[in-house]
Amino acid sequence: MTNKNINSNRSMARKRYLKLHPPIGEKNSFFGKHHSKESRDRISKSRLARRERLGYINPPSAREKLSKRFLGSGGSNWKGGICPLRTLIRCYRKNKIWTKKIFCRDKYTCQECFEVGGNLEAHHIKTFSKILQEFLKEYSYLSPISDKEILFKLAIHYKPFWDINNGKTLCKECHKKWRKPRNDDK
Repeated sequence: MTNKNINSNRSMARKRYLKLHPPIGEKNSFFGKHHSKESRDRISKSRLARRERLGYINPPSAREKLSKRFLGSGGSNWKGGICPLRTLIRCYRKNKIWTKKIFCRDKYTCQECFEVGGNLEAHHIKTFSKILQEFLKEYSYLSPISDKEILFKLAIHYKPFWDINNGKTLCKECHKKWRKPRNDDK
């Protein structure tokens, strides 16, 4: 092998290395410099054009077709339209309002360790599952599976679900102490 080939191979290896391990910080020749507004716009346009050319950006009509295709029964997590009643109630906006009211009442302070702010959760003093059981007993003539929509509408107006005196603010760590251990909490 000649010297020319050896140097050529070394320079190719160096280029490959720099591509995989670009110089960082002060070693980078562009360190401390900034692109001008015009340069940033040019880069943005070229990247957008490249994404469109490669098909990463779909036209609005195609996006609409795709979104309809994966909604409902077309979605990968579709299980025949079943969703437990408890999930419907917990995900309802009134539950978010209930949580916010409890946080405001307790001034965003954990009622166990008195930490202010952080990762807070609203804790049911009387458990949500007990309230749900009482609710289902009261409306035992309705089936939680086939009459789920009716039960959900009744749950919206069932006062014990939204009683602010049945909640308190806890940080995530203190809330773990109150919960029953589950398989995923190991």
